Amino acid sequence: MAAVVVAARIGGAALFVLLPFAACTATDAPPSSAPATSGPVTAPPATTVTGPAATTPPATGPLPAGSKGYELYSWPVDGEWHFTLAVGTNRTKTVDVITHPPRDPSTDFGMVDVRGVDALAALLARLPAGQGILWSGGIQGPTTELALPPPAIVDEVRQRAGALGLSLAVSR
Repeated sequence: MAAVVVAARIGGAALFVLLPFAACTATDAPPSSAPATSGPVTAPPATTVTGPAATTPPATGPLPAGSKGYELYSWPVDGEWHFTLAVGTNRTKTVDVITHPPRDPSTDFGMVDVRGVDALAALLARLPAGQGILWSGGIQGPTTELALPPPAIVDEVRQRAGALGLSLAVSR
């Protein structure tokens, strides 16, 4: 079973929905005035991430500017760093919500989660220049602690963000 990500903007917030579908061939489709093609019809590739949906919005296209900036969280899993980028809000987010972002539109906090520094850099490149990001660590949850990576990784992310014109503040 394949899936496709559908994007929409509702009340100024970006909404991404993962829709499963079965691959089909042009011969399975009903007749139409569109020219026929041969071969299977498949979904575009998606970025693999953590969390229940296991996909994130397409890895291209800009993310919206957050009126309150963005929040960045990180935590290690088996030696690999995971990151969640969330639109800044006044809402308190639990560690569980940050480490397993909801994919239900009624509870979505505008979060995208990725694994690895390169995936984070690609995600940051989608933010508008001038956007502020607060990176927080030292937050203990029931089973996971949100922490900052080693200084070398923090410095690398800070340099990449600066090169993109982003303002990154780190809170220990």
